[in-house]
Amino acid sequence: MFYVGLFGPQSPAYENLHDIEAVEVLHDCIHATRWDPFDDKEPSFEIDTPLLGQLALSAAAQMAAQFRTHIFSVLVFRRGSYARLLRWDRAGVVVTEKIPFDKPAIPEFYWRYCHASATERGHDASVQRFSEDSDLDQAQADDFREKLSLNEETCLFRLNLGEGKGSYIVGKSMFMGVSLELGGRSTRIFNAICEQDGSLVILKDTWRITVGGQLPEHKVYEKLYRGQVRHIAQVKEGADVLSHETITHRAAEKWFPSKNFPKILTFRHYRLVLLDIGHDLQAFSSVKGLVSTIHDALIGKLDMFWWFVQVSLNMIQHMKMPISMQIFYIKTLVLRTLLQ
Repeated sequence: MFYVGLFGPQSPAYENLHDIEAVEVLHDCIHATRWDPFDDKEPSFEIDTPLLGQLALSAAAQMAAQFRTHIFSVLVFRRGSYARLLRWDRAGVVVTEKIPFDKPAIPEFYWRYCHASATERGHDASVQRFSEDSDLDQAQADDFREKLSLNEETCLFRLNLGEGKGSYIVGKSMFMGVSLELGGRSTRIFNAICEQDGSLVILKDTWRITVGGQLPEHKVYEKLYRGQVRHIAQVKEGADVLSHETITHRAAEKWFPSKNFPKILTFRHYRLVLLDIGHDLQAFSSVKGLVSTIHDALIGKLDMFWWFVQVSLNMIQHMKMPISMQIFYIKTLVLRTLLQ
C-alpha cells in the first residue's frame, strides 16, 4: 500500500510533497482486491478489514491538519483495475461502487474537482490564512504571535463566527481532541485575539451533535448563569458556523431506505469564545494554587448538581403520576447524579 497526494496549484506543498496540511485528495493505492473493505453485492457499512482503519486514519489526519468541512479520497486497486471514490465528513463516509479504470466517471471526478470552488472541495470559508500577500503586515503578525506565545514560523489564521459576530486571530491549536476515529466533534482549542477589541480569549472550534434537541454550548452556559452556578467560564459569544453540517446520513436515507442501518448522527460546525483563559495544572506555582483550583471546581460541581436536581424536580412535579412514582424518580435522579 502506498499513498499519492493531489495538491492545488497554489499549494506550498510543491516545496514539501509530504505536507498533510496542504494535500487536496489522498489516493490509497492497493494491489490485492481482497483488502477491499466494501461490498457492492450486499451494501453495508463496511467489511472488517485492516484497510478500513488505515483509510479512516488517513482521512482523520488530513481533516485534523486543515480547516475542512469534508474531504474526498480515492481508493485504487491495481489488480482489480478499479477504484472507489470516497467523501468523508464528521459523521462518516460515503463510498461509490467499483468504478473500472476505463469508465469516464474517474476522469470526470478530477475534472469536476478541479473546477469546483474551494467551499465545494470542503475548505472552510470562514477561515482566512494570512500570508505575505494578505492585509496583515509583518509588525502586526509579530505582535499577534508574541501575544499568542507562538514562534515566528507559525501560520496565523482569521476565524469568523458569522454575520454580526466577531472575528479572531489564531495560530496553532493548544488542544486537538482528535482520536484515531474520524467521526465525532473534532474539538480544537485556540488561544485567540479578538480583532474588534484586541482582547485575549479562548476559542473552541467543534462539531456539535444536533439530534435529540441538544442545545448549543453557549445556551447551556446561559442556563447555568441563571441557576447561579459559581466558578464557571464567562462566555463572550457562540454561534453555528455558516451552513456547515454533515450529510452522510442523507446517502443512507436516499439509497438504502429499507436497510436497518444504525442511526447516523448529524453534526453542526460550531464555535464558542470564552473570556476566561485557563492555565495548565501541571504548571501551578504552589500547592495552595492547586488546592484552590480543585476547591473552586468542587463548588461549581456542587452548584451544578443542586441546579440539575431542582430543574428535574420541577419537571417531575408537572408529570401526572402517583406520589410513589415521583419519589422513585427522585431517588433514581439523585443516585445517578451522585455517581457521575
